[in-house]
Amino acid sequence: MTTTWQPTGNVHRLDEAIIASQVPAESGVYGLHNEHQQLFIGEAADLRDALLLHCQQSARFFRGRQPTHFAFETYDAQSRAQRAQALIAAHRPAVRSPQPFSFANLSMTKPKKSAGGEAIPPPEWPEATPPPSPVEARLKYLSRGQLATLLLLSMVTAGFAGYLGVLAGQKIAERRIEVLQWAEYQRKTQEGQVAAAAENPSTDGASARADSAPVADPPTPPVQVVQASTVSATPAAAAAEVGASQTAATENKPAAQAESKLADAPWSVQIAATQDQKAAQAIQSKLKDQGFDAYIVEAELASGRWYRLRVGRFSVRQEADAAQQALLAKANIRDAFVTGK
Repeated sequence: MTTTWQPTGNVHRLDEAIIASQVPAESGVYGLHNEHQQLFIGEAADLRDALLLHCQQSARFFRGRQPTHFAFETYDAQSRAQRAQALIAAHRPAVRSPQPFSFANLSMTKPKKSAGGEAIPPPEWPEATPPPSPVEARLKYLSRGQLATLLLLSMVTAGFAGYLGVLAGQKIAERRIEVLQWAEYQRKTQEGQVAAAAENPSTDGASARADSAPVADPPTPPVQVVQASTVSATPAAAAAEVGASQTAATENKPAAQAESKLADAPWSVQIAATQDQKAAQAIQSKLKDQGFDAYIVEAELASGRWYRLRVGRFSVRQEADAAQQALLAKANIRDAFVTGK
């Protein structure tokens, strides 16, 4: 905020009597101000006449911001205009004239007349502009380009926020659908198990006991003793029998290996049991995508064919328990249980 111009010894209250007694009728510069701001700075050939004119007609020039004091300095006619411009640049008065005013020939009592006899009006003083409104005061620091940039940035930000909201809504909707589908599948599975238990309680009880205990080692197949009397008499028939025996042994070998592997790793984690094969296969595929060794075990019960969905083949119970915890943490499956069948 700029300060008012107050030269030492030449600041007085704006009053006609004081002007008449304190201001000389000489060339110089002068200023008008109140306690808040500098209102006007000008130059005149006669300081006294210029200040008296201001004192008499200041009400129509300053629109409510009336000057209360004046200041002046005497300067010669050659340098007063330059001095006035320097003071205007330093103190930035509220009312600025296009150029400093000159009152060299101003008369306060008799108006001058032109060559044709017409009266010459006194000099016109510039009127003060009204103070800016609070909104204009805030907006004057922003150009139109800056306002357009702010508007564009706000629109881009709003659009990006809306796009992120749409994506988040889609993810939430997809997750909700998956949870509902899984809950519906579990409900149907539980209903099927209850119905199967109601149809054949003894069979289901045996199946439940089998699910909680490991499978014993498979019995050793009996050794077949071939009597000499059963061997074909001809070498060709004997060779045919030997080939058939080798073929049967070859076909039974993978089954024996699978039984041996199951005996070595009897523990697994059962996820669910259902009579809907496609539903079981869909869950199996989903668990495999998550890195679990999921497979389906078919079981024939009195109520029909059931598809038991299981994960892993473990040799000790602790490994199966760890797999159950992994399913709970990663796949959010809470109904899984460890079985030894």
